[in-house]
Amino acid sequence: KKLRDLRDKNKVQYKQFGTVTGRLSVAPKSFPIMTLDREYRKAVLPTNDWILELDYNAAELRVFLGLSGHEQPHGDLHKWNSTFLKMDRQQAKRSVIAYMYGSKNYDVGELEKLYNVKSVKEKHFNPIEEEITNLYGRKIKSDEFHAVNYTIQSTAAEIALRNTLKIFHLLKDRKSSVKFCLHDSVVIDFSDDDRDLIHDIKRLFSNTPLGVFPCNIKAGKNFGDIKELKID
Repeated sequence: KKLRDLRDKNKVQYKQFGTVTGRLSVAPKSFPIMTLDREYRKAVLPTNDWILELDYNAAELRVFLGLSGHEQPHGDLHKWNSTFLKMDRQQAKRSVIAYMYGSKNYDVGELEKLYNVKSVKEKHFNPIEEEITNLYGRKIKSDEFHAVNYTIQSTAAEIALRNTLKIFHLLKDRKSSVKFCLHDSVVIDFSDDDRDLIHDIKRLFSNTPLGVFPCNIKAGKNFGDIKELKID
């Protein structure tokens, strides 16, 4: 019954301004792609040949590093942090993000020098106007505690959406098309006829004003069974 109900809602309708930072949410009667349980992802099928997903590696941390003036590291940033902090990847991911967003319950040791919260806050938060200005000049009302959170998340959301739009235009006269956006990823209804565009799609999504963001590429016959592709 759950799968039947999901298939009846065959369109994703976004609310772009449903959150303070501009991160996408979906309308109540839309297909609930943003909150869909993983066990039901198999219900998402392509009209072409494949479901293709491009997903940034550690998008929020990379935005933070870029705004701090650091070059983008290669490889899995969460894994690199875990090696430095001597904890598993998931713990490191949780710890660094929580620290970055103001939690006092996490210690990131020497990584404080890399993830310099004070410098990002001073650059993007105006305490007099009580607002932040993100990378693209968008101003958002904010208190000091949420300043870094709003700066990072609004910038990350715009990077993903702007690059998704570039992919949309690339595919305009092709069989493949953008199917939906999901957090920091874009999902494409992909046709075998468009294999020549794989590298261009990856390049468009990876290139950002803050450097090249590595992205994982997965493909499958439905959204629940996508597997990682190795593309140079």
